Amino acid sequence: MQELRSKNILVRINEKGAELSSFLDLETGIEHIWNADPNFWNRHAPVLFPIVGQVEDGEYTVEKIKYNLPQLGFARDSNFTLVENQNNTLVFSLHYSSETLNVYPFKFKFSISYTLLGKKLYVGYKIENIDDKEIAFQLGAHPGFSCPFYPSESISEYFLQFDKPLTEDRLLFEDGLLNGKIQKEFLKNESKIQLSASTFDDDAIIFETNKIDSVLITKNGINGLKVNLSGFPLLGIWSKPKANAPFVCIEPWYGVASIRGNSKELKDKKAIQILDVAQTFECGFSIEIV
Repeated sequence: MQELRSKNILVRINEKGAELSSFLDLETGIEHIWNADPNFWNRHAPVLFPIVGQVEDGEYTVEKIKYNLPQLGFARDSNFTLVENQNNTLVFSLHYSSETLNVYPFKFKFSISYTLLGKKLYVGYKIENIDDKEIAFQLGAHPGFSCPFYPSESISEYFLQFDKPLTEDRLLFEDGLLNGKIQKEFLKNESKIQLSASTFDDDAIIFETNKIDSVLITKNGINGLKVNLSGFPLLGIWSKPKANAPFVCIEPWYGVASIRGNSKELKDKKAIQILDVAQTFECGFSIEIV
């Protein structure tokens, strides 16, 4: 386990999955990262690579050759190497291996950086194509945040505040896959989603949009925990369905689960990213207390 510390925040990252495991407010004592209680969900903040969500039947093809990948890919269960620890920054790296080539036939270098400045943690992703052909991938974050912040509170006291009013359709999700349908105008010129024990009864709330710059977990619309995710083309919001679970995940994505019945070719997946030989893909988000 590696640590970053500022005057305000203590951050812990596990080398397994380069997973953010703690974002502790040293002033209030609030632990904002979900504690991975297995009675609800046994993860903190896994990274999703080389797929987001599931592929149908756990399999996909590359140039008609069949491969198998578990839900959310293999990065979350891989051992990353710490390659940099300086200036309030930790950088972890994962390289392709014979094991990854068996399930994902591309050569890559995947780096995850964490930089803590005051009350804000910057998370950066970098994927380098070190193959002799273009590579296809999806990438996403899956941080779980404790909500409510205090045990004496109820999740129904909180809501998600967007940075602007939005009119957005919801991609409909069924048994781990998109079903190709949408819920029209799930948001209609609205800037918040009220949380409750039933918010996620129909599973994840998924928006295909790059209009959302930030999401604030809050009681008053001003203070709380903010996730800044400008530029990501999809956003997933999730908690365990029908469990009244005391956490919510705010998930910026470059990719999404497969659509049931669609092509299994990796390049045909919705929101797939294609990276040319010797090229680099970079993106990131941040978490801050406001």
